[in-house]
Amino acid sequence: MNHDWHFTPVDPSKKKQIPTVTRLLSSVVKALQNLGDVGTNTEIFEEVVKNEKIPKEIAGIFHIAGPKTLLEYRLAWARTRLREEGIIERAEIGKWKLRGSK
Repeated sequence: MNHDWHFTPVDPSKKKQIPTVTRLLSSVVKALQNLGDVGTNTEIFEEVVKNEKIPKEIAGIFHIAGPKTLLEYRLAWARTRLREEGIIERAEIGKWKLRGSK
């Protein structure tokens, strides 16, 4: 993702402030609704950060296993669970929509 933020290394005391995948399920749905029922991974990320009032220093914590942030990783799992439950579907690579929306 192309965020204009300074990413910080993992800080265990701050890691707990990142919402869990379960908590992010409703955040992703709300983000998509705010985006007109369709949004890219980046748009969903930014909308969740805004809606949940997640500080940039928390949203920028890297996941230990890769180049993405921990929040991006958890959002990916939240989208996967929502897709498996039939709530959202992939519109195209990197873009999601609420099921039944155009």
